Amino acid sequence: MDMLKAAIFEAPAWFILFFLAGAYIEFYILAGFSIILVISNLPKASAWTE
Repeated sequence: MDMLKAAIFEAPAWFILFFLAGAYIEFYILAGFSIILVISNLPKASAWTE
C-alpha cells in the first residue's frame, strides 16, 4: 500500500520530467531540421538573388 501511494505521488514528477525532456528533444530536432533546410537552401537563395 505504501509503494502504491509513493508511485501515485511520484508519477506526476516523472510525467513532468519526461514531458520536459520530450519538449527539449522535439525542439532540438525541429531546430536541427530547420538548420539543415536553411543550409540546403543557401545555394538556391544565392542563385535567386543573382
